Amino acid sequence: MELFNSKLFSKKQLKEFNTFYVLLIYIIVSFIVTYPIIFNFKSHIIGIAPGGQLWNFWWFKRAIFEAHKFPMPYIHHTDLIYYPYGQSLYILDPLNALLSIPFQAISDLATSYNIIIIFNVVLAQFSMYLLARYLTSSKVAGFISGIIYGCSPYMLGSINNSWSEVVNIGWIPLSVLYLYKLLRENKKRNIIIASLFFFLVTFSCWYYGMYICIFLGLFILFYSFSFAKKDPTMITKIRLIFNKKFVSRLTLVMLLFILMIYPFAHYFQKSMASSETLEFRGDRSSFRNELFEAGKVDLAYYFHPGKFYPPDFKETRGPSEDFITVVYVGYLVLLLAFLGSLMKTKEKRFWLFSLFLFFILSLGPYLYMNGRFIIVLGRRIPLPYFFMYKYAPFFYQMKTAHRFNIMVMLSLSVLAGYGFCRIYSELKDKNKLRIVVLIVSAIIFEFLFLSPAKYPIPSYPSSIPSWYYGLAKESDNFGIIDLPVGNFMSLRKYLYFQTVHHKKIPYSFYLFEMKKLFKNNPFLFYLRDLFWNAKREVSFLEPPYISDFRQALKELESLKFKYIVVHNNFIDNKDIYEKTHQFLRNFLDASRDYEGNITVYKIY
Repeated sequence: MELFNSKLFSKKQLKEFNTFYVLLIYIIVSFIVTYPIIFNFKSHIIGIAPGGQLWNFWWFKRAIFEAHKFPMPYIHHTDLIYYPYGQSLYILDPLNALLSIPFQAISDLATSYNIIIIFNVVLAQFSMYLLARYLTSSKVAGFISGIIYGCSPYMLGSINNSWSEVVNIGWIPLSVLYLYKLLRENKKRNIIIASLFFFLVTFSCWYYGMYICIFLGLFILFYSFSFAKKDPTMITKIRLIFNKKFVSRLTLVMLLFILMIYPFAHYFQKSMASSETLEFRGDRSSFRNELFEAGKVDLAYYFHPGKFYPPDFKETRGPSEDFITVVYVGYLVLLLAFLGSLMKTKEKRFWLFSLFLFFILSLGPYLYMNGRFIIVLGRRIPLPYFFMYKYAPFFYQMKTAHRFNIMVMLSLSVLAGYGFCRIYSELKDKNKLRIVVLIVSAIIFEFLFLSPAKYPIPSYPSSIPSWYYGLAKESDNFGIIDLPVGNFMSLRKYLYFQTVHHKKIPYSFYLFEMKKLFKNNPFLFYLRDLFWNAKREVSFLEPPYISDFRQALKELESLKFKYIVVHNNFIDNKDIYEKTHQFLRNFLDASRDYEGNITVYKIY
């Protein structure tokens, strides 16, 4: 259609939106939406609980250059965490960890993490710009689409939650771009590039790998049936769209993709099937129970403006946690997408189908709205996610339905690009640049201040108590126990501290992974309940017999746990603070306070 012909845009306007300036603007926008990290890039780490991801970056570099284990770090078993049992590292973020290695070589770990997050925000915007520009033949529409996708509330919420593997959304538009090029162009290089981007999508996040496979199936189905009206016979219809060259190109892409991803997929599945992983995560039935509770997504969240945080997600994570579920898409984006849906183009129809499919999948296993399940004839209304969980391979391990929102934003971003073309073509040349600035500003304003995404994005101080640097100099191979153990945030900080002291710790990435040691040892069991029961407003447990505690301390000594470190600034309750130190002083004589408001007790 002429509407998308680049002649509509003046040479002056096209010059203003050349690739260099688009990329420069995206970099500036990235610093705006991640404010205030630009002003404390070295002193703080973006996000509320980045310790686990920082540990991931550190461990990957350590495993490759010190243990020479690549690609084994992806599932390499280590007893540095969850000591003395150890853990298979099935939850690593391998792509960002690899990308961070050059930055770790010239800077500190915290700065490297911040750089990677900013890089992903820029990449997400720029990759969507390339896709939308290709589809709409408009650089300006591509620019708008890039802002929508890369700065979406979903992206900002993921950065807030410190889920570095989930911010890897920039590879998805690139894989879709080259999927279209495979269909439209006959260039051999597209085969290699497409397979590479499919690999990067999957390698960066297994969730997104599943999503792009679903998208590919929809793509193939749509471009088959879109010609059915012209020729109802199956054979002719297949010849019309699935010509021999396209089939061969797509087959080669899939073969190359499988060859690249298979070693990592094999190790990942092997790690997921290991005994300790099954102990942590449970079997299919336990996945089902957690999915149907934590996996539900309220339909109203898509359209609820303001700093509104889903209470159900808060309850799942715990009342003191600051994780948020963000699926809000923005009313200005919906308006542009609606205008785009009015265009009579084949691609528009495909993206409407894509929007509908992924929107339904993002709602989880049952229809849930305004804080309750929708009941019809005494039963919950099952959604497609429920049936995919039940029948699709590996799908049952994907417990977080709201992450399908990124595919919703992908579809909306493309449709909004089409919608902007409709507006742009009606404007006078002198008003075009002003309207672009106005729309971009309005979209960013809505995302930052009217969506549930937190802004400014919280950050965590990158400083580590100096005592840990001294601990790293001790050559003995032993473990330490950090306290308190009351919440997920503190565990992530202990992982971050380990990147400096390198000693073994009994914790891992999640609270449930530390129960075994603390349950079996009466000394640690009492300390755990001291924090957890007080947090739940349950009366303190009376300590068991003194002899049991002393025997438990001997067991800790035999496991080579040398120190107990109490982080006093992590304990908000004065009563808990006093009881913790009183209990420890009853059994451990040597204690000393250090910088960072920590108290260290020596076990042996």
